[in-house]
Amino acid sequence: MAVLNQADTSTGLTGWVTIDNRSGTPYPNALLKLVAGDIHRVQQEVRKDRMVARASAMEAAARNSKRKPFSNIISTH
Repeated sequence: MAVLNQADTSTGLTGWVTIDNRSGTPYPNALLKLVAGDIHRVQQEVRKDRMVARASAMEAAARNSKRKPFSNIISTH
């Protein structure tokens, strides 16, 4: 709801929202911010693709790394 002042120089906005908590846990002190627009949720397939790509990159890095004996790394001063 929008309400204009008498001079038509400013507007006050009021809105209502209903939230249905079905988690079974009450949140008596929860603070909410409402944002206009569509909610974008990451799809499970996208996460899986990223995990596969990350695993492939880690495997390639492991294949390309040069291993050294631990005794060569430690300085014996």
